[in-house]
Amino acid sequence: MKKLFLPLTLIFLATTIRAQTTHNVAVNNLSFNPADLTIQVGDIVVWTNVAGFHNVDTDPFPDNPESFGNEASSSQWTFTHVFTIPGAYLYHCEIHPGPMLGSINVVDPTLNVNTADKKDVINIYPNPAIDMIRWTFNDGQLPADTYFTLFDLTGKTVAQFKMNNNSFSDISHLNTGIYHYEIKEGVQQIQTGKLLIQSR
Repeated sequence: MKKLFLPLTLIFLATTIRAQTTHNVAVNNLSFNPADLTIQVGDIVVWTNVAGFHNVDTDPFPDNPESFGNEASSSQWTFTHVFTIPGAYLYHCEIHPGPMLGSINVVDPTLNVNTADKKDVINIYPNPAIDMIRWTFNDGQLPADTYFTLFDLTGKTVAQFKMNNNSFSDISHLNTGIYHYEIKEGVQQIQTGKLLIQSR
């Protein structure tokens, strides 16, 4: 009976460790597909160049938790990166920086375990956004005096407006990047989140 203890312990440990997931991104023509991913800490992303002269480059995005990338090539290359640091990442192809932009949101499932069940009061979309954001209130109508404030990664306020007046706002003046938003009803904070803005 004692001989079974070690194998059963190993089986238990193996089943409690989260499996590492591999996510595949196709690099083809002028796009990353999918362009946006949400993954967990420890997951692997594999980029495969199907056609064209491309690469994966994070140099223009100093706010990323870490840098990664490869050299541009027209060969059918693959590039692999294991994400061990949670946070929001942006990357692009340095040869085609305009149309070829991607984002990866790396979450740590061991942190803020209760937030997964939290339902947003207000839906902010699209995310990523280009030129404009829209919103809907899950219960039908926004409370009075609801304000939206958008911050860059340094904490500077870059946009602020009252949400009751419209259901959309022009953000075309903002640069490509990751922003944080806060929604308040009066002085009470009712929602926070991240918004990825992309340029055309």
